[in-house]
Amino acid sequence: MLVTLNGQFYGVTARHVIGNQGADFQDTRILMPDTSVSLPMLGHFCPKSEMLESWHLDIVVYKIDAESYFDFTGQRLPAMNLGEHFYPAKHFPMEAFAVCGYPATDDRYDYDRKKLVDHLLIKTGRISASEFGEPIFKLESSASEYPFNGMSGSPVFGVLSAIRRVMLVGLVVRGTESSGIFHFIDFTVVLSSILQHQGDQLQTSS
Repeated sequence: MLVTLNGQFYGVTARHVIGNQGADFQDTRILMPDTSVSLPMLGHFCPKSEMLESWHLDIVVYKIDAESYFDFTGQRLPAMNLGEHFYPAKHFPMEAFAVCGYPATDDRYDYDRKKLVDHLLIKTGRISASEFGEPIFKLESSASEYPFNGMSGSPVFGVLSAIRRVMLVGLVVRGTESSGIFHFIDFTVVLSSILQHQGDQLQTSS
């Protein structure tokens, strides 16, 4: 998922997505849809806290060089502006939520066209407390014919009907297709980490 804040751009996913592939964080590549262009990255960082458990910090954030991407492609990088589309999951005033992601299905590779063809899976439901404790919450949906493998790192959205705006509230870290349950981290953790990183940058440059 791509987000932006204060003019800076970031790619965000669950930390274990990289770890489970046995890859180093610095070797990660983010490809844009229908292109072979890998986003230019300026490094990565992970949330830190002495108060939260390790599973509450299952997040990695990559800083994206949006200017270089524009110079190379002539296109602006599409990203969700956290200044306009963030809302803490814990305090979201509505009950309905949606997870949007791309499950790892067996038929996702088109051998004739030699390209990935992902299935977009959208699951709606209500949130409740998770057995993993805050800032992790549980989205209870219906069982799925598609696997939830590959859904980690997917965004969780809520809709503020009064202003007709989609808000980013969480990041999926695990799920089970047979039960239709997702566990997600409140995106407040991601936002706090980005703000801390930007603050550290200001101190370094001053």
